[in-house]
Amino acid sequence: MDINQFLQNEFSRRQTKNKDYSLRAFAKCLGLPSGRLSEIFNGKRRVTQRVLNQVLEKLPVSPNDKVGLIQSFNEGSKREKCFTQGESYHLVQEDQFQIISDWQHFAILNLANTSDFKSDDQWIAERLGISPISVKLTVNRLIRAGLMHIVHRRTDGDRLVCTQRNFKTSDQVTSPALRIAHSNLLAKAIDSLDSYGIAERDCSSIMMAIDVRKLAEARKHIKVFRRKMAKLLEDGKQTEVYTLNIQLLPITKQKTRSQND
Repeated sequence: MDINQFLQNEFSRRQTKNKDYSLRAFAKCLGLPSGRLSEIFNGKRRVTQRVLNQVLEKLPVSPNDKVGLIQSFNEGSKREKCFTQGESYHLVQEDQFQIISDWQHFAILNLANTSDFKSDDQWIAERLGISPISVKLTVNRLIRAGLMHIVHRRTDGDRLVCTQRNFKTSDQVTSPALRIAHSNLLAKAIDSLDSYGIAERDCSSIMMAIDVRKLAEARKHIKVFRRKMAKLLEDGKQTEVYTLNIQLLPITKQKTRSQND
């Protein structure tokens, strides 16, 4: 459990005992402005070390919960430090990816990098062809997963930004969430055949007889190719979100090892 979840659970517990217990009263107990606590609950503001210290001081926290909260806070700080140092590709952990396996999550992450992006549910919904409610739920999940946050601006209002520009998932383990994501993107690729003209898409394939012992090397080349294409297409004015799907699939039924030998 992270500090945000802990605070919300404690607030709910107090409201259960007293239905008139307000957010303002809870904020006063913590020594925080009620507006700041509201922003923390809504994912608009990160919990700082000072707030964490106040929570541990003001609330009855068990030793086990204290260790867990401090550990969760430190892990979040490490991730944020990695973001600011500009890692080439940030690894999305399995528990994060379970939350965001639907295609629209990564679509919004990339849409936020376009030149005319607006932090408006209706605008995002129209650009992606989904409902404003779906946008709101998706953005909230991205914020909870630590992949987006809200920057407060006095001049032009709040803006959604990604905590890291490039994301990747592990290619070392089988993941049900990743399979769902791939299925969603393959379905989008099929839909594109009827929805877009040749000038707006590229769908091609090649079939070959191969030496399966070279598959591991082929995977490395495909990864390099994907990142080269991303670097090429992201260099310039970014106006649209595209997905590049490369499928290297067996057509014949796989022989056993002894048959291959």
